[in-house]
Amino acid sequence: MGRPGGGTNFEAAFEAAFSLLRGEGGNGCQKMILFLTDGEDTSGLSLDRFSETSWNAAKDVTIFSYIIGGDTESLVEKPAQIACGNAGKYFVITDLAQIRDTMADYFRFFADAAGPDTVRWLSYSDAITGTELVSGCLSIYKGQEVFGVA
Repeated sequence: MGRPGGGTNFEAAFEAAFSLLRGEGGNGCQKMILFLTDGEDTSGLSLDRFSETSWNAAKDVTIFSYIIGGDTESLVEKPAQIACGNAGKYFVITDLAQIRDTMADYFRFFADAAGPDTVRWLSYSDAITGTELVSGCLSIYKGQEVFGVA
């Protein structure tokens, strides 16, 4: 088990995440990775790995990087490049009390990109009957802020 601030094996983390995403199910769904680190990369991961391998060459996975205690450029640089290079966003968390709220806020990224009047449609099969179902959701705004989803 690692220690806080002791480094993160980025390559092992992304290998596991992409392996799960490429497994059974999830086809046609929006795919994302929430990557949390409190240290520098210990694996020597090259940023080219995301586009030159099956990891994310199709750019169909959005990556959000959360950097705990990113008080130095060396801690922030690579996770920020990973997020920005994979259609995502990065966040620097300096107050540990904010981890939950900051990480739970990723949905705003998608809601803001969709616009205030875009309905998101999803078709799926009922788990019990196998019947094809369709659902839709719409972001609800209170002023400029996302208030919820209906």
